[in-house]
Amino acid sequence: MMVDFNVWPHAMRVPLVLYCLAPDVTLDKARYPSFLAWMVKMREVPAVQKTDIDKDVFKRVLESAKANGGKPNYDLANED
Repeated sequence: MMVDFNVWPHAMRVPLVLYCLAPDVTLDKARYPSFLAWMVKMREVPAVQKTDIDKDVFKRVLESAKANGGKPNYDLANED
């Protein structure tokens, strides 16, 4: 389980980045069944739920990085 927690912060961003940069692209369940099943299981973990990032908040932070020369405004995540 410890490896899962180490990988999670990176893996959870895959669908978020797709949502922000290529909203018409999704991960194919037939091609990535294990990865997507793992993501569903991870989202059931209370610690993961407490640190989950809303996709629209992530998008605003990503857009702030683009607007500020690569320096994201992480405080946007605390405004909601």
